[in-house]
Amino acid sequence: MLRTVNTTPSSAARLWRSAGFAVAAVLAASFLLRAVAFTSFDISSSFVPLQAGPLFGWTLAIVALLVLVRNRVELTGRSASGFRHTAILFLGVLVALDALVLLAGIVPGVNVAAILTLLTTQVSSFMLCLYLFGSI
Repeated sequence: MLRTVNTTPSSAARLWRSAGFAVAAVLAASFLLRAVAFTSFDISSSFVPLQAGPLFGWTLAIVALLVLVRNRVELTGRSASGFRHTAILFLGVLVALDALVLLAGIVPGVNVAAILTLLTTQVSSFMLCLYLFGSI
């Protein structure tokens, strides 16, 4: 007699699958927002954080950090609200750093439109990751 075994994928497998999807979705959203901002606003191409390489690197770093936080929250047995609180705290730190870059003016090509574009890409990255990792 043939029996079927219904196994559910492990939590780690679901997390890594979601991470791969999150990387693709967040990169697509970030580069789409970047393209719209460069065509709509007067953003200098010398503003390094919005160039393709750094934007790609920071996007991957954000997703990797949120994967690690989600995994750590899951291993400690805390609820998903612990993940949300940690992610929102990290987003707050990034927003403060963006404001510091704007106020200090130490990065070439910085202006309000460039900082708002950078902030929009970061917030959209976090929102997509919160949605994708919160549903695991």
